[in-house]
Amino acid sequence: MSQFDDDDDSDHEFEPNFDETAELERLERQVRELLTETARLEAQLDQVHAMARENAEELARLHTEVDELARKMTELRRKIHRDRWINLLGPLVGMFFGALSVYMWMR
Repeated sequence: MSQFDDDDDSDHEFEPNFDETAELERLERQVRELLTETARLEAQLDQVHAMARENAEELARLHTEVDELARKMTELRRKIHRDRWINLLGPLVGMFFGALSVYMWMR
């Protein structure tokens, strides 16, 4: 056997090819870029979640305020309705007693 025989190719199998090394470097660079983009997007997602929480809290506060205003409006409507009867009946009662006084005086 000669020293140049290629019967044992095991040493050549593990030697990196220049094209493979360049491809690995390109893939590693892409992975790093993707990891950076993933971290940026996760931070952006966290910001969106925080804004959504704040908006939900603000919406709940506004719902509470609207409910309170609706309750006050209902109370005011009841009061106005009651006051209308008082405003209507007051002059009628006054006229009735005025007419009764005139009737009693003329009698």
